[in-house]
Amino acid sequence: MFTHFSKLAFPCQLCLSRYMSAFTDLSSISSFLVGLIRKTGQIALSYQADCAANPERKPDGSPVTDADREVERAITNALNARFPDIPVLGEETIHIMGKNYPQNRFFFLVDPIDGTRAYVDGRKDFTVNIALIESDKPLFGVIGAPGLGRIYYGGVGFGAFRCDQSGAEISIKTASHSDGQIVRMIASRYYARMDDFSTILTLPKHQIQVDSLSSSLKFCRIAEGEADFYPRFGRTCFWDTAAGQAIIEAAGGLVLRASDKKTPLSYTLPQQIMGKGHGLYNPEFLVAANRDIIKYVV
Repeated sequence: MFTHFSKLAFPCQLCLSRYMSAFTDLSSISSFLVGLIRKTGQIALSYQADCAANPERKPDGSPVTDADREVERAITNALNARFPDIPVLGEETIHIMGKNYPQNRFFFLVDPIDGTRAYVDGRKDFTVNIALIESDKPLFGVIGAPGLGRIYYGGVGFGAFRCDQSGAEISIKTASHSDGQIVRMIASRYYARMDDFSTILTLPKHQIQVDSLSSSLKFCRIAEGEADFYPRFGRTCFWDTAAGQAIIEAAGGLVLRASDKKTPLSYTLPQQIMGKGHGLYNPEFLVAANRDIIKYVV
């Protein structure tokens, strides 16, 4: 059973202090979340062939599968068991909350299958995302790419890392950039027209290389130094970006509002849902390996 989020709150100052102490040393939850991502990634893989043959559609037209629901159930149950006082907001169960959001210092954001279209198409570039938020900012993020056998994780002050199926772990960081170098731009596979992207940067076309990819792997590619820039002007939700932002920032990069090119994305929960939908939408944003890239943005 999913826990009803509106009932989740710190019952006393002692509980709040206990979690503040636990999260000060992020290594105390890193191994738990990485293990959880590894386990639930295998659930996603086990469903992929069947889900590709039988996709469903949400009211907004986006695909949803049994894998989305099963992976989210497994993650939510595990997080509730380990951190019973921390709310868990998941993409596929956000609708059961009613009209009120919890107003907690800490909460988790979960995207059970990010890149569902790629998943349904039988591709490998889908992810499982978990982010821990503190005071509206991403404190720690874990992104699993089970089709590729990789897990990315990190938080500011903790560092950013990638591990493979063997458990081997390497530290990752974003790339530096000098004037005259090619900017490796990455776009959404299903939601972007790549021929439009040369107008975003004040650079000649021969200095811009554009590739496409699904899911939060776009954040991971930048975090590990394999790409430099990802602009997103379509609609995204909190759970699409929070884990990737934690990893990017830990690796030395930035995730900024496109409107002013200086304010980081934040994750403030409204006290009450107004109108239709869940209200947890991001503004347009830019992901950059370093601040030198931002100076080229129109």
